[in-house]
Amino acid sequence: MGKPRSRFFVKLVVVLVAVYAVLLGGLYAAMLQPPPVFGRIMAKLPAVAFLLFPFEPMWLKRSQAGPFGFRPAAMVKVLQKLAPAASRPALKIAR
Repeated sequence: MGKPRSRFFVKLVVVLVAVYAVLLGGLYAAMLQPPPVFGRIMAKLPAVAFLLFPFEPMWLKRSQAGPFGFRPAAMVKVLQKLAPAASRPALKIAR
């Protein structure tokens, strides 16, 4: 009697992994859309989705893959404008 039960659980796990992969692919496809479209999609997601899917790693990987890439020099300029000189730490740019 243990054999049919284990087959059921294996099939269940395979189906759940396939559904998760499809949903994750859909989320990544949504991230490729322009910001207004992406915003409308994200507004309709239930709160549980933020716990189930790795939004931050996907978003950071996607944002640094664009034509502008990651620019630490630009971040230093922004930080210099936002923080007064006395309160900000010394920033070094790795080149």
